[in-house]
Amino acid sequence: MEFRLLGPLEVVSCDGSRASIGGAKLQLVIAALLMQPNRPVTVESLTRAIWQKTPRSIRSNLRTYVSQLRRNFAAARIPPARLITETCGYRLAVLPQELDLWRFEQLVEDGERALTEGDPVRSLNSFERALELWRGQPLAGLQIGPLLEIETLRLQERKMVLWQRWADAALAAGRHEAVAVELACLVRSEPLREQLWAQFMLALFRSGRQAEALHAYRELFDLLDKELGVEPCQRVQSLHLMMLTGDRVLAVAEFDWAHLDGRSPAGSSA
Repeated sequence: MEFRLLGPLEVVSCDGSRASIGGAKLQLVIAALLMQPNRPVTVESLTRAIWQKTPRSIRSNLRTYVSQLRRNFAAARIPPARLITETCGYRLAVLPQELDLWRFEQLVEDGERALTEGDPVRSLNSFERALELWRGQPLAGLQIGPLLEIETLRLQERKMVLWQRWADAALAAGRHEAVAVELACLVRSEPLREQLWAQFMLALFRSGRQAEALHAYRELFDLLDKELGVEPCQRVQSLHLMMLTGDRVLAVAEFDWAHLDGRSPAGSSA
């Protein structure tokens, strides 16, 4: 069976059909337990995950929800014993391969290892498989409590960081055009992420589109000036200057971004 958090909550039963878990509150209980699989989740944590405003009879409500979930599990041919009552709260027993979040983290780890070992193609494969697990905004359609809101924001940030690592692997593998295409959308949906802009600029430059790369810098410069009243960071400014001077370092597949951090925007070694 399968539990899916990386998008609208889904539980897929053993026969491959989508299990009916119940209403919004029951789904929130499952979501809160899946965020901490195989670990006891306290009543306090469940309360902060499920309700935006704390009800009067918290424990009574939770007992009712858990009882209903066990009945729904049984109807979907999911062993009700997976939902375990603990002294301090409840625990959901899940196998690693059953949870998309677990598989996501494993694929990211595999990709990072491959990138460290100098195998960007293998890294790219792992990162892309991890991104394919995403079906939209985590827990979309549910009115979540503050604790789950924090968790969903953390997951979305994790995804954006992965896009940056994907771009690193793709650039190292020579897939400059693919990076330019993907990041053209991302830099506009996440316009204040300067590292994405830097990767976008480098992808354009390596694709023989120097004018577009320089235009992207100007677009970022104007955006930051208008929104925050600041200039691009030193890394982006150094990259821009290196593009203007045609610095040969930019063509190196294993480009070290840290090389830009200690580089003065006032000069470049062409």
